[in-house]
Amino acid sequence: MTQAGENTLEAIAAAVARGYDGVELDVSRAGDGALVLWHDRTVDLGGRVLPLDQVPSHQLPQAPLLRDTIPLLVESGLRVNLDLKLRDPFDLALAAEALDLLAPLQGRCLVSSFDPRLLRHAARMAPTVPRGLAWAPDLPATLRSPAMWLWSRATGLHARHDAVSPSLVARARRYGLAVTAWNVHGPGPLSRLAALGVQAVIAEGL
Repeated sequence: MTQAGENTLEAIAAAVARGYDGVELDVSRAGDGALVLWHDRTVDLGGRVLPLDQVPSHQLPQAPLLRDTIPLLVESGLRVNLDLKLRDPFDLALAAEALDLLAPLQGRCLVSSFDPRLLRHAARMAPTVPRGLAWAPDLPATLRSPAMWLWSRATGLHARHDAVSPSLVARARRYGLAVTAWNVHGPGPLSRLAALGVQAVIAEGL
């Protein structure tokens, strides 16, 4: 089966066809201010590599606008995790705009981010929408600490799968956070993660 590209409408349709519970979509701001499904900081325009914030959304035909994706997500019945990519450290409005567009998906959506400020802002804007704080062992210590988990007002910890350990899961549970594992490639790690008590995985190629 051909693998659909990440952050595409085809990937959402494939998730439905394969019976997945949900999808994770990366949300970034393009150069014209539009929210697009895009993971990287840069865009390759036929050999010219530019920062995403210098490229207007109409020059990103492979990157759907978030607002244009919502009807398909509503119809799909999938749970939706929007991973918010903050490129401008002062652009906390990104959370509010994404949450506003997510309104039709109330009850089956969540937001996640490596930036604790975005989650704290999201908690003020939409306290009933779950929030996952992304975690990896190579982050600065201050961003990995339980104190930051609390400050961010996260409701879950989204940890890189190879760093999930019994102690991390136990510590997250002490703070009332369920653990989701990300960057899972193939079915190999699933049994280990399940045994550790991981609630969900964000995977490719399953």
